[in-house]
Amino acid sequence: MTRSHLAALGTLLVASVGLSLTAGACGVGALDLTGHACPCGPGFECDTARNVCVPPSELFDASVTEAAAEPCLGDSCACVIAEDCKDPAYPKCVGSKCVECTSEPDTCTAGRYCLPTNQCAPGCKSDEECKTLSPTAPFCNLGRHQCVNCAKDADCAAQGAGLKCSPAGACVTACTGTCAGGKECCNGLCLDTKSDPLNCNACGAACTGANTACCAGACTDPLTSKTNCGQCGASCSTTNGSPYCQGGSCKWNCSSGFNHCAQGNTGCETNTSSKVDQCGSCTKNCNNSVVNANGVACVSSSCTYATCSSSYLDCDMSTSNGCECTAATCGAKNQVCCPGNTCPTSGTCEPLPANDGYCH
Repeated sequence: MTRSHLAALGTLLVASVGLSLTAGACGVGALDLTGHACPCGPGFECDTARNVCVPPSELFDASVTEAAAEPCLGDSCACVIAEDCKDPAYPKCVGSKCVECTSEPDTCTAGRYCLPTNQCAPGCKSDEECKTLSPTAPFCNLGRHQCVNCAKDADCAAQGAGLKCSPAGACVTACTGTCAGGKECCNGLCLDTKSDPLNCNACGAACTGANTACCAGACTDPLTSKTNCGQCGASCSTTNGSPYCQGGSCKWNCSSGFNHCAQGNTGCETNTSSKVDQCGSCTKNCNNSVVNANGVACVSSSCTYATCSSSYLDCDMSTSNGCECTAATCGAKNQVCCPGNTCPTSGTCEPLPANDGYCH
């Protein structure tokens, strides 16, 4: 093959490659990305409400949406950082969920400590805390998280001459035989075997394992006992529900239509079946979630309304969020369907709940 033949062949190859690249570029530019998942190519916008690509002229109007969902409240809400946790009672993010506390440092309030489950339980964290909470019991037994009278005999001097510090941290009198006041002589000390966790109901009968408290002469787990929840004698309320003790705090399985919304050992004190500002739950306020409507009410634990405000329509046919779109935009392409699942402007309605509730 001559040099002139080679040159001619090269020219032909270059022309062919150029033609191929040009055709390929034209093909990409001509693609219709409508309905494809975001991110989008040139000439298209991402409809974030549905995460699909649309021409700019058909971009979903974010101003015509139902009321924003209320933030997740309670424990186990999903999170990445602490700022994602909107409930003040569960402000920490651990293992991608919102929790009550962390232990290093311990973030529980005074008189409570953080369990391995990231839940605050009744109990002390330091001597300084006990000095404030209980001046007569200024020392914290970290093994039981309990404020006690003493750590050594010298700590009992202010309470009376000759008093000794018991292994459980109580200032007691010495003995060689019988003791007064119903106490028993155990190892030379007059001890209350109804409350001493190291001598519970009998000398030398120590409470072990999870049962760290001695309540009325019986070893008890104050983290789980519903009759001694957090401390001896603290019995959980049975108002409108079945109580249980979790982490030393009373919890309830409430009867239908009731919830525990107040602070403290109050049981299921709130009737959430008809309260507008606590409808179906302690935090559901129908006045916030039902928009553009008259006669907002709570019926059978669900938000509802009487009529839509002027110029508004209930496009998704859900009384729980009110009248979320205007008559002027209802049913437009890529807008929510109108009442009766119709699209008078254009498109075909894909009604809820099976589809997305928009006109296409």
